[in-house]
Amino acid sequence: MKIKYFFNEIGSISFSNDNRVMYEVNKLNDIIIPHFDKYSLITQKQSDYKTFKNINLKAVLNKRLSEKLRINFPGIINTEKLKVNTPINIDYNWITGFYSGEGSFLVDIFKSKIKVGYSVVLQIAITQHFIDVLLINNIKCFKLWFYN
Repeated sequence: MKIKYFFNEIGSISFSNDNRVMYEVNKLNDIIIPHFDKYSLITQKQSDYKTFKNINLKAVLNKRLSEKLRINFPGIINTEKLKVNTPINIDYNWITGFYSGEGSFLVDIFKSKIKVGYSVVLQIAITQHFIDVLLINNIKCFKLWFYN
C-alpha cells in the first residue's frame, strides 16, 4: 500500500489467490515518465527508457523491427540504441533500490554427510543483460562503509 501512497494514490492494487500482489498503472504520464525523469536510471536501461519516452520503441529495442512490421509500418525507422556511460562510483542507496528490483536472496538447505547432516548455502544474485557487465562488476567491487 505504501507504493500507491508514494505515487500520489495513482494506480490500483490487486491481490491474487496465490498471495501475489500487483500494482498497476495504466497511464504513462501519471507515474512512469515523471518517476524516471526525476530518478534517472544509470544502467543501459536508461537508453531503453529514453527510446520508450520518445515512442520509437520497437525500432530499437532487442531484435528491432521484423520484416512484417517494416512493411506494415513504413514510417518507423530503425535507429541505433543510445549508449549509456555506467558510473564507476555508485551510491549505496542506489544499489539498495536496484537490488530490491533486480536481485534475489536464496537460502538452500540440503542433506549432506557432515556431522550435523545438513548444509546451508546462502546466495545473493543480481541478473542483468550482458551489456551491463561493467555495472555488475562495479557492484561486485562495492564496499560498504561499515566493512572498512
